[in-house]
Amino acid sequence: RPNGEPLVRLSGVNKWFGPLHVLQDISLTVGKGEVVVVCGPLGSGKSTLIRCVNGLEPFEKGRLVVDGTGNNLSLGQAQTDAALAGPTRLTVRGAERDGVLTLEEAVVASARLNATARGTIGAGRTDVSADVRAASLAFLGGGIDGALNATARLVDQGRGRRVTAEGTASGLRIGNERVDPLLGGQTTFDLAATQSPGGALSIERLNARNGQLRLSADGSPQAGLNVDAALSDLALVVPGLPGPATVAGTVRQTAGRYDINLNATAP
Repeated sequence: RPNGEPLVRLSGVNKWFGPLHVLQDISLTVGKGEVVVVCGPLGSGKSTLIRCVNGLEPFEKGRLVVDGTGNNLSLGQAQTDAALAGPTRLTVRGAERDGVLTLEEAVVASARLNATARGTIGAGRTDVSADVRAASLAFLGGGIDGALNATARLVDQGRGRRVTAEGTASGLRIGNERVDPLLGGQTTFDLAATQSPGGALSIERLNARNGQLRLSADGSPQAGLNVDAALSDLALVVPGLPGPATVAGTVRQTAGRYDINLNATAP
């Protein structure tokens, strides 16, 4: 590279599996176009080293820098692989100590997706912020499309995690002919939710609004999800019934079924 910096640089990387110290103070640099062969007997840590470099395996101590461009990257997940098709710029700068990764900078930039992240990950101290931009969400498949510009944050909070997100989406489609007309134009959204260690989800707030629809919700499926929605024109979903409509009430999940208690007004 013109500036002489390596594409991959590891400094003092250590990895344990229980009492087994698999990677011991590994330092390595790999330049653009350079071919590096990692040799060793079975169980010496070759695969673990590669997994630490590509982010599939955390390490307990050391520093990692990745800065380069890949082509048709594959992580084994269809939607992610579709987003990374073609050239993808990848930059990761961070250090790990005692099971906590401090992410100074992480950037993924392809023709379909641009995402940046920073913060800490692991050991109950996760606090990560991310910015995501996509000109088209078609890579998700299933008829989903539209542009997205959003920011999000994930924070460990003792017993559970809290996620917040806000942003705008334009021309959203989910492949449902009845729902898609409600998502036209620009939609703004604001979400705050918590997840317990057992996976139970509770919504602190969910607000979404566009020219056709306004939606607010809070609560949880088990205790009751409070919903308040307004539609500018019911004919968008029920042809022949023009005029505004509102829905407010509670939806609760109990014993594998849903109890719905909603009040509606319509033309």
